Amino acid sequence: MDVLVSQFRRRMTNISLDLVRECINEVAWDERLSAIIGPRGVGKTTLILQYIGTARETFVVNQLGYQHRIEYGKKNGDFKIDGKYVFEVGGATKNFDQVANITDSYILADDIEWPVGNKLPVWLAGLLY
Repeated sequence: MDVLVSQFRRRMTNISLDLVRECINEVAWDERLSAIIGPRGVGKTTLILQYIGTARETFVVNQLGYQHRIEYGKKNGDFKIDGKYVFEVGGATKNFDQVANITDSYILADDIEWPVGNKLPVWLAGLLY
């Protein structure tokens, strides 16, 4: 067993764990429509999800992007809609830390049934499509 462990450690030291997705910067993310093509299993969906985020964020982009301009990767908040409204997307316990003191900022929260102040249920985005 000691020989196996030593061989494992020796081989692991030669493996680079750095992962660079060089193509992520080549996608025209700000365009209204972009196509990412490639064979099955190469990571097209993973690339998009890494850029956009989780299923909640994907849902919001899908629903709001139909009739609104969405800016991604903002320093404060997940999205800026039509250059004015800042949205942070999260679960029911999501707080306003990331959008504190920003005018026209909102939380779109999963697992809540009705709005409370600027904290809105994420399902409301589905009504805007």
